[in-house]
Amino acid sequence: MPNTRQGNTHAPWSAPSYRKGRIFTQPGVDRPPQPLGGVTGTWNCCDVWLEVPDGWLPSEVWLYQEIDGVAVQVGHTVLSDCHYVTDGTTAQVLAFSVRGHPGTGWTMRIQGATTATGQGEIRWMCWGQDGAAENPRITPRRYDSGELLETDTIIEAPCKLIQLFGVNDSAALVYVQLHDLIGAIPALAAPALAALPVAAGQAFSYSFAEGGWRFETGLVWAASSTIDTYTATGTDDLTVSALYWSP
Repeated sequence: MPNTRQGNTHAPWSAPSYRKGRIFTQPGVDRPPQPLGGVTGTWNCCDVWLEVPDGWLPSEVWLYQEIDGVAVQVGHTVLSDCHYVTDGTTAQVLAFSVRGHPGTGWTMRIQGATTATGQGEIRWMCWGQDGAAENPRITPRRYDSGELLETDTIIEAPCKLIQLFGVNDSAALVYVQLHDLIGAIPALAAPALAALPVAAGQAFSYSFAEGGWRFETGLVWAASSTIDTYTATGTDDLTVSALYWSP
């Protein structure tokens, strides 16, 4: 029956929708993202189960949701750390329980365990309220270095950069670089887009249209002494702030 708590009437929950898909793997081989398509309606909740041979534990699984054209990671799990039951041959694992996201446009990536053999199944169940909003509310996120740094990570996930600005506080010209990666920037790595030369004591900025500049893996900024590839300056030169899209 409708929920009338606090005088608000909510639409009834719709019946769950079930879908299945096959899993094929090779031990230790990363399986590219696969679509979990075929689920339609006003679903805004989903449980993703994996039915796999015991030898699959511990495999790693990533779940992605396309938001504003960016495949954003919304979940990562090691199967052996999840809630699961086993009969000694097959394990049933609740890999993800997601709320506030639609059941369409998802992809899943699997890294098979070194012991992984055979094949399994993906089973996902979506449900929701009729007329409920499918997409979570996405608002721009803010980043601020808070101090002088040589390099720093803005986010360890896909994103779209709207604006980045800062000041070069060093006594020398530096090149501000943006890199599409997670972790430390390798020496001589090429930036994801053109570097900005910034004179001593000067301000700088990257500004993009509403859609932003897309980074597929993560976003790291750095001060470099060379323009085309990354060369660490060895000193904390920059204060940086940014505005970006990501859940």
